[in-house]
Amino acid sequence: MNNKIANILKSYLEDLSWADKVAGLTQVANIRLKEGENITDKSFPISCNVTIEDCEKKGKYDELAPNSKKKSVMFFEDRGGVKLDHYEGTRIWYRASLRLIVWLNLRKIEGAACDADVSECGVSGDYVLDVIKHIPYNAFDSGGFYGISIEPPEQVERSVDIFGRYTFNEPQTQYLMWPYDYFALDYDILFSIPCDYAE
Repeated sequence: MNNKIANILKSYLEDLSWADKVAGLTQVANIRLKEGENITDKSFPISCNVTIEDCEKKGKYDELAPNSKKKSVMFFEDRGGVKLDHYEGTRIWYRASLRLIVWLNLRKIEGAACDADVSECGVSGDYVLDVIKHIPYNAFDSGGFYGISIEPPEQVERSVDIFGRYTFNEPQTQYLMWPYDYFALDYDILFSIPCDYAE
């Protein structure tokens, strides 16, 4: 179910002016790569909607990795879910927990202003607010779920640990320092599904 919930949230983020690569729920894929004479094991976030053929034959295993050609990368990690002891008629209630990870290429987003003056290059806080404002917080129905209620997110402590599950190229020195930036938000989402019990 968390995959479907992530896709619902994703739909609200795709029209952000600075959105480039936006994915729903991801999983960690361990890939063995040949680099010259060496074989290296690397881990990447892979969209749950990407097929094995996409990864092996089309090389899509790293499409969610930071890349200087992209303006931004956004994807969700699964933080689990629980069934709540709350019923309304035939509806069963659940809580899903998702983490949104966002990587930004400020130079690509801000353009010439960023090259001319670093102070014009923006800060991740502006983009955090953009994301928060684009997600609805009033209950709504979508995709077979009812009463979807998204709680305002908690911002994750800024740390390279946000990317700790992955082996991107030089994450500490290359893609996490200016003109790049990043942040993560933890979301709790309440929703119900109808379930007819046989008597």
